[in-house]
Amino acid sequence: MEYVVNEEELPWQDHPRMKRGQYKGLYSKEKHGSLATIQLIKVQKGGGNELHVHEESDDILYILSGRAKMEIEGAGTVQMKKGSCVRIPKNTKHRIYDVLEELIVFDVFAPPTR
Repeated sequence: MEYVVNEEELPWQDHPRMKRGQYKGLYSKEKHGSLATIQLIKVQKGGGNELHVHEESDDILYILSGRAKMEIEGAGTVQMKKGSCVRIPKNTKHRIYDVLEELIVFDVFAPPTR
């Protein structure tokens, strides 16, 4: 079992659903037996994604750096900036858009997505 993951040793991978986005998979159920999926997400200026839902998991995002907006069903538009923490309940439509400065996000899905 892997107890420590050093993110600096992990490569950035293209995010399959994020325009101008990449991710690093820190922990997952399939690889680590984790009870949450944990990723670093990087979205370049001008990037973002389409409205979508996570049917089985809450999505909890802590913004490490950058600025963008997030549309959340039932809450409207929220500002994403350093120090912000956003929780998206499962089955709630949301999207990231209007990325003004490269966004770095610590992203947790609980229970795990994979």
